[in-house]
Amino acid sequence: MKAAAPRVRVVDRDAELAAALVAVLRGEGIDACGSPRHGEPDALVVGLPAPDEVSPRTAPGVAVVLLDGGARFGEPEAWLLGRPGYVLLTKPVTPDELVEAVRTALAESGRAHLCERAPEPLERRGGQGR
Repeated sequence: MKAAAPRVRVVDRDAELAAALVAVLRGEGIDACGSPRHGEPDALVVGLPAPDEVSPRTAPGVAVVLLDGGARFGEPEAWLLGRPGYVLLTKPVTPDELVEAVRTALAESGRAHLCERAPEPLERRGGQGR
């Protein structure tokens, strides 16, 4: 029996970018959406600085992928507190980096079973960042 697709909420100040990120993840079989009405996510993808609609208290206890595009001082660290898994990338990111980051964050949070295949290891919190 096939596992349910992971649910990922994507938020970014740039609505067009958020929609493109959702499309990339959906193309990989990930149930991605920008709406909080989508249900409790298994992971968050958050563009930094974060839009006003979300805060580090949004969906506590789920993995997060942070896309740093000029975060405010201390903002990434605030998002990471209490998260079971995380990946920090620097914008711009490639589609492959995004998908692998989501899979890695899910695996770190103990939700790897939601991915069709295991993530390839990223260079520690890799991508183009850090």
